[in-house]
Amino acid sequence: MFQVEGIIKYHRTWVIAWIAGDFDKYYRALLPKALYIKPPRSKPHVSIVRVFEEPKHEEWGLHDGESIIIDVIPGIQTDGVYYWLDCFSDEVGYLRRRLGLSTFRDDDDSFVLYNCYHITIGNVK
Repeated sequence: MFQVEGIIKYHRTWVIAWIAGDFDKYYRALLPKALYIKPPRSKPHVSIVRVFEEPKHEEWGLHDGESIIIDVIPGIQTDGVYYWLDCFSDEVGYLRRRLGLSTFRDDDDSFVLYNCYHITIGNVK
């Protein structure tokens, strides 16, 4: 495991922790070119609140612009369409709970390892 820094950023309906640098480019470069993996739509990040979640807005803006530590597991994961790295962060869980959400996402996305977060590095869509 290794650590990266994320910067918390609040948007109108979602919250993310941006990861600086070419983090995703490095990991895409490790994969075979024959897979034709494309970069994700946005820069590397960990989603804290997704657009369809309903957080408590009285806590909105909590720790905006602050730095957090994200522990990354270096093994690339895939479901055949998306490629990502699993990661953990006590700060992300803390923010989600303060905003009235579960610590980890609890939906049925096929590519999510429950009880952790993830950083998408590419896809083949």
